[in-house]
Amino acid sequence: MGFSDDERDLDEVGKKLTRWFADELGPGVSGVRVEDLDAPMGTGFSSDTLLFDLAYESQGSAKKEPLVARLEPRARSLPVRDPP
Repeated sequence: MGFSDDERDLDEVGKKLTRWFADELGPGVSGVRVEDLDAPMGTGFSSDTLLFDLAYESQGSAKKEPLVARLEPRARSLPVRDPP
């Protein structure tokens, strides 16, 4: 996991992503779930990177898509530097 314990809760992020995708994919899609959610280390300070699979059923067929989400970092996670 790339985030420290005081930053993003991946379980909570997974729930929010699941709700968002369920709304975006619409009523013809069911069983929406985010699987294998991971936050790799070393992705920089400009954004937080999440890797996951989006799984769902559409028109009687199971679908699974590997996706990447780039999220704005939380303000407290940015480094603070003293002026020279």
